Amino acid sequence: MLERRHLLWLAENLFREVDDAILIDALLREGLARDAIEAAIASIVESPIFDAALPVVDDARRFQRFVRRTDRLARDAANPRRIDERDAIAPDEFFDHYYAHGIPLVLRGFASGWPAIERWTRAGLTERLGGEAIVVAIASDDELDVTTQRYRRTRSVRFSDYLTALDTPAPENRDYLVAGNFAFDGPLGPMLDDLSPPRAIIDRLTRRASLFLGPAGTKTRYHHDDGNALVVQIVGRKRWSLIAPTDPVLLDAIPGSCSLFFPESPELGAALQRHVELGPGDALFVPTGTFHHVESLSIAASISLTGFPRDNDHWLVGDR
Repeated sequence: MLERRHLLWLAENLFREVDDAILIDALLREGLARDAIEAAIASIVESPIFDAALPVVDDARRFQRFVRRTDRLARDAANPRRIDERDAIAPDEFFDHYYAHGIPLVLRGFASGWPAIERWTRAGLTERLGGEAIVVAIASDDELDVTTQRYRRTRSVRFSDYLTALDTPAPENRDYLVAGNFAFDGPLGPMLDDLSPPRAIIDRLTRRASLFLGPAGTKTRYHHDDGNALVVQIVGRKRWSLIAPTDPVLLDAIPGSCSLFFPESPELGAALQRHVELGPGDALFVPTGTFHHVESLSIAASISLTGFPRDNDHWLVGDR
């Protein structure tokens, strides 16, 4: 009688179209009876479940071929680790080339004239909003839900006290103001008035903008978001690391949208990682599905904008 592990191994290899004789020989060497092995193979291939799974297996094979081709082409580029950089871009080119095809793009000086660049100083924010109570995440590894990249615990703190505490870097300082704290929906909403993105690229701010504010040393492990985002650095510097959603190394290492990995993790050793630093006024377009790791190199404030005038809600309806 074959054990469950034998049946699972047989089914997997039958889906992979391994010859019956090879499978039988392998199980004979484990001391199993030939008639029991042959009966198990017949039972599996005659099952309607096996037939129902074959189209799914074919889909997986097509996707694997696509992934391998895409990865080879990416690695054959003259500079495969380069991220496109522009000082300016026309909206039509941004949407038709980068947005539509999921290509990351750095826009240097994108927000150089925004009021936030001048107004988001510690003194300025303390004077305007220092007395407000805000909610921040407790951003330590033991508080991170790796399935969602959200922190399990939060605490309320006066904004002026939080700004003062930013002088203590992570990991000693475990507080981090992240998108999930919905700061712009609450007491820090007036900070939205300091943002002035071009309406041809970002035409909605309310409930389409998120604030990230934290100390030096704050790190976010590799994960991807389910929508396109334009991330704008307002204060300080951050180092971004990106991996394409079709990287085969990443697909083997990360089964879902979130991970425990950093750029230096050995599991990602052969992945095609691309790195870039953002300073005040710089922006990075992060296409949906692109895995990214972020490290604050100083006290840093950035915003994530998702209110594009093009489709950015398709992931909500369930795609195949």
